[in-house]
Amino acid sequence: MSSSISNQSNFGSFIPTTNSWEIEEIQSSSLDPKLKELLVRLYQNMNNMAVVVNTKDSAIYDTQEFVTGGLYFPNPTQMQPNAMSAVYRPIFRKVINFGPLPNATTINVYHQIPINSGFIFVGLKGGATKNDMSSMITFPFSSPTLNENIKIVITPTQISITTAIDYSSYTTTYIVVEYLKQ
Repeated sequence: MSSSISNQSNFGSFIPTTNSWEIEEIQSSSLDPKLKELLVRLYQNMNNMAVVVNTKDSAIYDTQEFVTGGLYFPNPTQMQPNAMSAVYRPIFRKVINFGPLPNATTINVYHQIPINSGFIFVGLKGGATKNDMSSMITFPFSSPTLNENIKIVITPTQISITTAIDYSSYTTTYIVVEYLKQ
């Protein structure tokens, strides 16, 4: 399954909203009026379904970049006053397999996400599980006991996780990064 997802991961799973149906030809043809109406309604329903499906958030968490289907508001710096429609920005997602959490130190993992000048990080979350499955934590993680807090930071090249105590028994850690591109 992972290979089929990877092959599509740069594109997302989108349904075209413009089909090759020639509505004008259908309406001007000599077809029965009830059949014409049925065909037009089918076309409208298919388009409505495509719009709804295309704007849902796809729940695929892959180690390759994936277009989620989620959309952010138009870029305010690129708004044009006479534009007919706003251009929403797609959200991209990538999961980083971080490995074990550190023992009272900082560990850096390269995320290999190509960053450019129009790039914006919009989400950073994740979780870790102990090797014996007795405990799981999510990120960000904060505790009333200050030295139990876990700091997670992303830079243009890597993700850093810092702990003040030993969390190395949490051997499986996944970090989910979501971002916008220009």
